[in-house]
Amino acid sequence: MLNCNYNMSWNVRDIRHISLKWKLLIPFLFLSLTLTALLTTWSIRSQNRIFLEQEEKRLRQDYLEFQQRLQLKLDVSLAMAGVVASDPVTQRALAEGDREVLIEKYLPVYQHLSRVVGLKQFHFHQYPAKSFLRLHRQEQFGDDLAGYRATILEAYETGRLVGGLELGATGFGIRGVAPIYHQGRLVGSVEVGASIEEPFLQEIKADLGYQTILYLPADDRPQGVKLLASTTDQTFLAGELYQQVLRQDRSLFLTITRDEKNLAVLVGPIKDYQGRTAMLVEIIRDRGGIIFLIHKYTSLIILFGFSILVLAMLFVWLVSKLFLAPVYTLIHQAERIAAGARVPQMEVMVRDEFGALAEALNKM
Repeated sequence: MLNCNYNMSWNVRDIRHISLKWKLLIPFLFLSLTLTALLTTWSIRSQNRIFLEQEEKRLRQDYLEFQQRLQLKLDVSLAMAGVVASDPVTQRALAEGDREVLIEKYLPVYQHLSRVVGLKQFHFHQYPAKSFLRLHRQEQFGDDLAGYRATILEAYETGRLVGGLELGATGFGIRGVAPIYHQGRLVGSVEVGASIEEPFLQEIKADLGYQTILYLPADDRPQGVKLLASTTDQTFLAGELYQQVLRQDRSLFLTITRDEKNLAVLVGPIKDYQGRTAMLVEIIRDRGGIIFLIHKYTSLIILFGFSILVLAMLFVWLVSKLFLAPVYTLIHQAERIAAGARVPQMEVMVRDEFGALAEALNKM
């Protein structure tokens, strides 16, 4: 143990006796290595942060685009409901309770729009909030809607078009409701509903290239949500995250790895016409392209940092060599003087410390 301490102490003291060249090279090389490592690490981290910020920005743009498409469907539903409600034939048929007239007039329209734009509901109601005719399900009518169809009741109360996401007897969808008047008397309303389920999601996937999952809030489920529609056959997140989005009422972005796939995921709330969270949308994009770019630019940054380090080492070596060249000349001259040889005076080229030493040797 004592020998170990002695050897260590001797090695530390012995450093003082190394060449002046290494006394210059070691600190400057250490400084170059440290700065290069720090700058390379900072560059890689900054690059990764920028890529992540761009991914989040892209998914938030996808989230906004999804909401805009929902709004477009709602605008179309409201416009169609308004046109139907303003038709005198519709007004008279509903006031007289004539289902056949409405079927003859609007069933071909519903069938065509169902194929073309994914129309899901075409429903006439008699005041107060009683189902009169579902063109999408003609055998089901006469049921009371007042207990769960708030859009219909608000349309009656305000006399205006009302619409948004809402759950009805035939499913969840975007519904536009318009009140119908006949001779100044409120006789009922018409509802036009658009599908937001798998065909709608597949259309978005084809246009924008991302996977989408829709969930409805469900307090009776362990995850707090239940599946409404999806373009993929699996769920990627834990139930606590869906509950967090519902609780905080704001979107959540994160990156995950599932089955050796790197994914970027955003979960956000979708509001109904009253501003309450009606469902959650989960948007998923593959990060394969981003990961490739991250690895590519990380390799370039490391290569660039290594090149800078090599150049710095070469530069420090050249500087030390040029710096020590006069020292070796002075040492040689001093050794000749010490041996008693007569030497010619050295030419003083500079006025720095080496020049002063040369002049001192000339005086000797």
